[in-house]
Amino acid sequence: MITKVKVYNKLAIQSIIDNPESFSEGNQWVLISIYSSPDETIITESVIEVLKSCGCVGSHATHFWDLSNPKQVASFEESWNEVHGEDPNFVFTKNKAQKIIEFIDVCHRVPEEMTLFVHCDAGVSRSGAVGIFAIQYLRLQDEDLESLSPLHPNNHVLTTLKRVAGLTPSFAGEMDAASHR
Repeated sequence: MITKVKVYNKLAIQSIIDNPESFSEGNQWVLISIYSSPDETIITESVIEVLKSCGCVGSHATHFWDLSNPKQVASFEESWNEVHGEDPNFVFTKNKAQKIIEFIDVCHRVPEEMTLFVHCDAGVSRSGAVGIFAIQYLRLQDEDLESLSPLHPNNHVLTTLKRVAGLTPSFAGEMDAASHR
């Protein structure tokens, strides 16, 4: 089960990859790797083997831009879908949120204690949102969240994760409530 969440930046994760012998988490750990485009990923098959050698038992890689205004994201996503007929792969969507939640759920069902590491480029906004969501979703304590930098969670990412997980009202429910005021 996940008992701690650590939010790192890309350089800190790269340091673990480059020097696995100097990394000691003390228990098993898993990684959510967030990057801006598919060609920027640092999680390759060979890197997965390195991570396994220092206690990593699973990873989930995803990519999306650090877009944070939910109304602008929704408008952009709708326009993109009309033109291209598909979700833009660089926008944080409900589908990407669901995959992150599923990964967290699978990891949390493991009986051994483990740490969830989350990283993005700066370790502040996108990974901050996922880290804060994980703490709330798993009902951990605030002190179970560590970060290398002050967190400024991406509002769109955090809100989407909470909505998909059922932790806040849905978009439709909010619209209905607002129209009755």
